[in-house]
Amino acid sequence: MLAMNRDDRFDARVREFVATQSEPVAFGQWVDRIVLRVQDAVPAMAADPYLTGVIRRSAESQWRAFLASMNQPEQDVPMVPAAAEMAVEIARRGRTLPDLFQVYRIARRGVWEHITGVLVEQAADAESTAFLIFFWDRASQWIDAVVESSAALFEDERDQVRLGEAAQKLETVREILDRRSMANPRDLSDALNGHPISGYNTALMLSASSADRVSELRAVAFELAKFAGARNPLIVNPGGRDLWVWLSTVKEPSLDQLVTAQPDLTARGIRVAVGAPGEGVEGFRQSHSEARHAQKIAAAAKNLANPLYFPNVEALVMLWQSSEQAVRFVQRTLGDLYKNDEAMNRLRQTARVTLGVGSVEKAAAVLIVHKNTVRYRLSQIEKILGRDLNEAPVAIALALDYHDAFLTGDE
Repeated sequence: MLAMNRDDRFDARVREFVATQSEPVAFGQWVDRIVLRVQDAVPAMAADPYLTGVIRRSAESQWRAFLASMNQPEQDVPMVPAAAEMAVEIARRGRTLPDLFQVYRIARRGVWEHITGVLVEQAADAESTAFLIFFWDRASQWIDAVVESSAALFEDERDQVRLGEAAQKLETVREILDRRSMANPRDLSDALNGHPISGYNTALMLSASSADRVSELRAVAFELAKFAGARNPLIVNPGGRDLWVWLSTVKEPSLDQLVTAQPDLTARGIRVAVGAPGEGVEGFRQSHSEARHAQKIAAAAKNLANPLYFPNVEALVMLWQSSEQAVRFVQRTLGDLYKNDEAMNRLRQTARVTLGVGSVEKAAAVLIVHKNTVRYRLSQIEKILGRDLNEAPVAIALALDYHDAFLTGDE
């Protein structure tokens, strides 16, 4: 606990600093800066959407609590729930204690650079020096206390994760995914309670929209396995609101029936990403990688299917990974169709449907309009594009899909 003698003028300066830093814009900028630095420093954690969200919530909660504590004559360092969750989730996801320490090292540097940057804009005087000492004492004690508590939570959670069959299964899966295992398929199957590795495996990633939906994920995994004609899916809980699933089949499975699960998934607040079936250990690994890419694009995009099958969005994923180039590609390809107004939205929808079904008559049926209306819209579209819709159907369809997923509603 930290105590200092402060006069009224100094207290006023502290209150002003707290008020300024608590404003939504300044507060959000500080949190964004810390989160982006963590993502740059630890790419493996940045690749995990849920963990990134946990880190952001921890930064928000701790900065808010720290600012509030500055107005108090004595500082009590609470372990805010979001900070505890971050320590636990980093452990659950197989990260190391140095990874946790690195997050706080980045935060410590960020805090120092922030306060010195604020003071540089002000006149250098004895009061500024006193404020810097006061601030840094408080910040250092806060971070040291939280790191100590977080390390204890991390160690406890890691011990729990290491216990039991579920932990052993998770470790085997991580060894396969990280290419750390040199075991043959039969030994890997034994370590996974008999789950076949040598046949075809289709990976699914299930995500719950809220904590109270997590308990439903396992049941959904079994339901989806039935749709794909698979029995006894391999289910691994990596922590958070996710569930990793592999469906094993002797032959390459048909996944067409999975789309029938969409209404139920939406109602239950569960999103599913699916990788293409793969054979053997490499197929097991590759299908999971594809499901992860599908999960990430589903979290960032709009209007995508649920379940989302990676081969259906593979081209979008490649474009999305270079978003600036993707936007330029869409703008060049669509011309004025890129605009987001009612008329252009209607024309883009008509173009997407027509390219998808392949005929005016079928497009009219899907859009529930007269076929002459479709023909009229197509003539408008081709006039805007300056070419026939069928001259470059693949490029146009891809541009339309990307716009629908990422740019609808944007200018």
